[in-house]
Amino acid sequence: MESEIYSRAAYREHLDQALQQENLNVLDLSDAQLDKIAIFLDFMAQTNKKFNLTASITPENLVGKHALDSILLAQAIQGLPKQDRIVDVGSGGGFPAMIVAICLSKSKFTLIDSTAKKCTFLQEAANKLQISHRLKVMCGRAEEIAHQPELREIFHVATAKAVASLKISAELVAGFLAPEGVFMAQKTQSRIEDEIIEARMMLGKLFFEIGEIETVAERSPQLQDFRLLRLTKQKRIPHTFPRNWKAISG
Repeated sequence: MESEIYSRAAYREHLDQALQQENLNVLDLSDAQLDKIAIFLDFMAQTNKKFNLTASITPENLVGKHALDSILLAQAIQGLPKQDRIVDVGSGGGFPAMIVAICLSKSKFTLIDSTAKKCTFLQEAANKLQISHRLKVMCGRAEEIAHQPELREIFHVATAKAVASLKISAELVAGFLAPEGVFMAQKTQSRIEDEIIEARMMLGKLFFEIGEIETVAERSPQLQDFRLLRLTKQKRIPHTFPRNWKAISG
């Protein structure tokens, strides 16, 4: 609603306050990068008036629920041995990929979504943020795109926030990841243990090694539920993966 539309300055103010309060500017983000995050949040809010990208577009929600954990994810990715090529599956409203792309200015990104309107939004956002030279948007189903030879097992890092359960999202990203590539799975404390149990057999088939569950910011009231699981792909997977959606979701 119109009453929920805030200025770009409001998003920047809330972002600055949150980073200061939580002591989370661990990436030492520049003013230019923080401005771009605010520009993106504002653009998302404006686009949300046309079609639904997220349920709430208040500064508190977009900063506290989406921007902060995306920044923390960028920090974790920055610590990996390789992060030159990053793929995000189910990019939707741009979290976490757009903010990670702002934070990691030396990485190249491929964003995948099956909804045409969301793909258009992502491309327009990349243009507005002047990062389209290192960010490619692909519109289609991830389980099909993952079989394209030029994209098969070439990425160093994969993300897929809120796409599906770990069992499903791991299969969707596995075809993109190179051997020794890492799937950074963002999960909640309440679900992560159950999802690992459910996914364990599939993770074995996909040659994923399960890492430790990281509590990234347990001191933060806004991020207490945030958990990050690193899954490292040990070797190339059979060409049969990912399967078609009916088989994956069945």
